[in-house]
Amino acid sequence: MSKVVGVDQVGDEISLSLLKFNDMVIEGTKSAVSQIAEQCKNNIVDASPVLTGKYKKGWKIKKDENAFKLICTIHNKNRYQLTHLLENGHLMRNGVRTKAFPHIRTNAQKANLELADKVEEIVENAGH
Repeated sequence: MSKVVGVDQVGDEISLSLLKFNDMVIEGTKSAVSQIAEQCKNNIVDASPVLTGKYKKGWKIKKDENAFKLICTIHNKNRYQLTHLLENGHLMRNGVRTKAFPHIRTNAQKANLELADKVEEIVENAGH
């Protein structure tokens, strides 16, 4: 949409357009981060090993938000001590190495790639 402005108002109109673009990108990115974090958490829950089910049920998302960013941290609230041991395996007392259950890293990498694609799409479509 074009708008006729005088020479003395061009700078104001450009800055207003950039502010609108910035707001659209920030809101779209926050929405994408929240959505992909939820998907990643669900994928981690689905891939988590089950013995008693407490580890699998303990996955939560912690959101830290301000005006310009949203940080979502996926963590296991109940059994946080087991995440590293299950993801990588570990040595037991008798010298036997346990089997690793890679369920966090693979899903986090998929989420990062998906978020990068989604943000690129948001930036491209925000100007339209």
